[in-house]
Amino acid sequence: MKTSSFIRKLLCFSAIAISPFWHTYAANIYHSHENMRQTARNLIEEQLNNPESEVKQFRITFGKIDSRLQFPRCDIPLIAFWPKGSRYQGRTTVGVECTGKNFWKYYLSAKIQIIEKAVISNRRLNRGEVISTGDLTTIEVDITQVRGAAFSDIHEVAGTRVKRTISRNQMIIPAQICAVCRGDRVKISANTETVAVQIDGTARQDGIVGDSILVENLSSRRTIEARITGIGQVQVNL
Repeated sequence: MKTSSFIRKLLCFSAIAISPFWHTYAANIYHSHENMRQTARNLIEEQLNNPESEVKQFRITFGKIDSRLQFPRCDIPLIAFWPKGSRYQGRTTVGVECTGKNFWKYYLSAKIQIIEKAVISNRRLNRGEVISTGDLTTIEVDITQVRGAAFSDIHEVAGTRVKRTISRNQMIIPAQICAVCRGDRVKISANTETVAVQIDGTARQDGIVGDSILVENLSSRRTIEARITGIGQVQVNL
């Protein structure tokens, strides 16, 4: 019994003594999972920080790598790459590989959140109401989770009319509002290089600033296409 107890204690002591040396040894022959994630992160950040990218703020998270997986240390720096079909936002996949003597390749699951400001309502807004700046505020959202376009500036929404009831704290999207609504009286601006004319008209369609809609010229009774430039304002180019 005493011998057995002594052996158990000796084995326990040996495991404790060897453990730090094993971790040091493993670190020298295997790549850490964190190092692989950082390699993938560098690739994503390079893509999103590209001068041609319109992304200003983002967050990156990676899926868990099975702790039992070990990747032999590469004799050259690891390389990250975008597998065919990978997206630069939302849920995606990033590859990491060693192209040296100990060749291996692994695919990490990643989630890239694109953070932007979005306009939301401070209160319930009923159909037909004209929205004021006091009805609105902005929050930060992950636009990869947003269906449809969102407004980032309160002034893009203020002055528009509600087409569909908007709940309190709900993000506002173009389909819910109109800067010019069907049946509205509008001012039609017709510009040439030398002349600017403004006439009255009636909107035949809903739209927001930048949309092209059909309007009726009340003088000629002709229906023409015009671009919305502001609340109750449209423009045609002659």
